[in-house]
Order: sequence, then structure tokens, then C-alpha cells
Amino acid sequence: VFKETVYNFKTVEYGSDVSHSYIFTNMSNLPITIKSVTPGCGCTTTEYTKGPIMPGKTGTISIKYDSSREGYFAKNVAVVVGDENYTLIFLGTVKPNPDGSKTTTKPQQVPIH
Repeated sequence: VFKETVYNFKTVEYGSDVSHSYIFTNMSNLPITIKSVTPGCGCTTTEYTKGPIMPGKTGTISIKYDSSREGYFAKNVAVVVGDENYTLIFLGTVKPNPDGSKTTTKPQQVPIH
């Protein structure tokens, strides 16, 4: 069970470290593994717990977003843990680039399951 599946970074600095870890607990009686973690775009990288997660223990999926694009963002990561599918969502707004050059992304809708 995930502690949260949606995370709001709110407002972040341009080019800053925009990362978050989603933590889940294995509530079953058997070990489970993270079978896949698939970012919704190339602007997101992930790391996650490898190997079996024993009953009652926690696993982590960490995301890092490339904040070199100004403006609002809403992204997702598709995750398969054991036999369950999850969608992790993160969103926020990147402040304007302090050097004045502009790189923006168009707002997009992210399905929430």
C-alpha cells in the first residue's frame, strides 16, 4: 500500500533538484517485487527497490524531474508491484529561468486513477 500516489511540489526553482520518494508497504503474507517502473516522459528518471520486499517491509520508488522547463507540470509514472498496477503522479510549477531565457512546457492533462 502506497503512503501517497500524488505529490505536489508546488513552486520550485528553475534548474533545482526536483525529486520525491513514494514509499509503500507490503501488506501481503508473501514477498513481492517491483516488476516495472515506467516514466510517462523523458523528463523523468526513476530508481526503485530491487529484489523482494518481505511482508510488513517497505519499498521505495524515487522520481527526479528535469526542472529546466518553466511553467506548470503534471507527470505520471506507471508502476507494477506484484500483480497490482499503480499510477504515481507529481505536479508543480517551475519558476522562470533567472537568466531570462525561456523554456516552457505546454500544460497537459494527466489521467488520475
